[in-house]
Amino acid sequence: MAPGRQAPGGPGPGGVGGGRLALARLLQRLGRLGEALPHLKRLATRYPRHWEPHHLLGAALLNAALPERALPALERAAALAPPGRPEPLAARVKALHMLGCAEEAWEQVQGLLRRHPRSWHVLLAHAELAPRFGEVGEAARRLEEAFAREAPPEEVGALARFALARLLDRLRRDPRRVLALLAEAHRLAGHRFDREAHQRRLRWTLEAFSAQALSRCPPRSRGDLGEGLVLVVGMPR
Repeated sequence: MAPGRQAPGGPGPGGVGGGRLALARLLQRLGRLGEALPHLKRLATRYPRHWEPHHLLGAALLNAALPERALPALERAAALAPPGRPEPLAARVKALHMLGCAEEAWEQVQGLLRRHPRSWHVLLAHAELAPRFGEVGEAARRLEEAFAREAPPEEVGALARFALARLLDRLRRDPRRVLALLAEAHRLAGHRFDREAHQRRLRWTLEAFSAQALSRCPPRSRGDLGEGLVLVVGMPR
């Protein structure tokens, strides 16, 4: 999971997972997804009939940009989850979207909104798809109403603020609030901006890719390069 991205779900069902679940969540919060995944896979294997380990595994695979691997775990979680827990279905919407099935994802999120209009997970799934389907204003309205009702649960606190900030920014509405939402989201996600380190990276980049530095690099290609070739370069990322 990338830093700042949070694992959904509350405490393990009936204490399922115990220390291993707590460790996996901590590793995710630290951005150490590669270390968290084996623990989540083991939990899903050990507790095959509990929905949450499968959901957490699927969500982690989604955050690792592996929707094709996440989908089976999320479908298993959705089949096991009680009716009042739409989290796996909301995550499944995201997986479908990432796999290019936007129309199917949109149809499913509309059904989820009708059945679970106050679920933060469903609202976030809707907010992610809304720009594609011309519902930015509607998604922003729903999130604004949700914030007015209650604070989002800790596991989606940063994500909810990032989502609302993006929607308001698209609507060119209340830039001061957008900045406040982003600042709070980064704080909750544990992001820290080191100005001096950033300036050092910029100085190094400018020196390493200066005209003088590049002029000292010998060409690596030998032979006739031909005519009409175009070399496309971009700024270092």
